[in-house]
Amino acid sequence: MPLIDRITPTDLQTTRIRIAQLVEGTSLADVMTTFGQFGDILSCSLKQHYDGQSTTVSATIEFSSYVSAVCAVEEMDGATADGLCLNVKLVRVIRPPVHIPTKQEAQDGSPLLHRISKRPRA
Repeated sequence: MPLIDRITPTDLQTTRIRIAQLVEGTSLADVMTTFGQFGDILSCSLKQHYDGQSTTVSATIEFSSYVSAVCAVEEMDGATADGLCLNVKLVRVIRPPVHIPTKQEAQDGSPLLHRISKRPRA
């Protein structure tokens, strides 16, 4: 098992990064070419937001591996592109809470456990 998987289990790792502070006019192809050097890109989206005075451009990339995402963040966060300082961060993955069954739910769901618990005690 790779060391990175022992530190952060695979199912909890994020492979998604967010790039902020892109210059207006940046294309999806520009982003994919620049970040493709870090690994296989599964998806990439570019967002442009205009608030009446200025336009902000950001991108979200999903890599095929956690290692690729981390390498991209380490290499590109703080780098200068077209005069702007890039802000590159891992996107936090929010997992739904795990339901832990109550004792009653466990007994209802397990006939064997139900039979054992109903056995007369000596």
